[in-house]
Amino acid sequence: MRITFFVNPNAGKGHSSSVAKDAASQYSSMGHQITVIEENSLSHAKNELEINLAVFPPDRVVVVGGDGNVHWSLQGLAHSPSALQVIPMGTGNDFARHHGFVKKLSLTNSSSKRPIDLGRISYDNEQRYFGQILSTGFDSLVNKRANEMKYLRGRIKYTVATILELRSFTPLRYSLTVDGKKRTVEAIMVAVGNGDSYGGGMKLIPKANSSDGKLDLFILHSVSKWELIKVFPKIFSGRHVTHPEVEIRHVKRVIIDSDALVYADGEYVTQGKVAVEIDPAALLLVDQP
Repeated sequence: MRITFFVNPNAGKGHSSSVAKDAASQYSSMGHQITVIEENSLSHAKNELEINLAVFPPDRVVVVGGDGNVHWSLQGLAHSPSALQVIPMGTGNDFARHHGFVKKLSLTNSSSKRPIDLGRISYDNEQRYFGQILSTGFDSLVNKRANEMKYLRGRIKYTVATILELRSFTPLRYSLTVDGKKRTVEAIMVAVGNGDSYGGGMKLIPKANSSDGKLDLFILHSVSKWELIKVFPKIFSGRHVTHPEVEIRHVKRVIIDSDALVYADGEYVTQGKVAVEIDPAALLLVDQP
């Protein structure tokens, strides 16, 4: 079996390299052919993975890192015969958590794979895949600020970023086209989920199913700042879904037109109009033993 490791050397407080080396060594001792991609430059790492998938397609890609590394691996793995396995070493690890990947890698010779859906974003004549959640509005601003906080890690930095963003945020006007039907809303945030959480365990869409052939459109309609202060922390437990201004519905395609920043899996995508649609069974995951 050919196995490629896609490693973020900065993840896990710098411990991801040693974790990847140990896992690669164990897989090698089991008779597998190993390739390790580990670059400090993200662009170089993405290029190497793209070449690896095109020229020497592996049976499996093992991502050692966080949601960002997973996100970039999806761009090459979508509709590929290579299966994804994750050793979560990042800040959030939402994709890994949602799909049952744990930090202690379960070594397996099994070639068993299972398909899951991906979200596909179209914008400015480009396309991008995502595994968990696409966010716009208040949460995307929180995401941006949290990414800039190099001195904090884990859930606490998203909490701090939330408090800081609350001071100046005002609701946004969105033009939406939901499965062909147009509507206009004033909202705190509009998100589209393929998975249940983001931001290190913020359970935005607790019942999201990555294998049902549908996405979940999430809208938090306009509320006062005081009400937002009460509602937003409940996202960590999923109790926010009962709030009267929270709307969640299954969709296959939605066009979001606003001035909001757009993030997917915690990575910046664009600002402005995007079309988001479900891409059923677009990714193969390694079945965990």
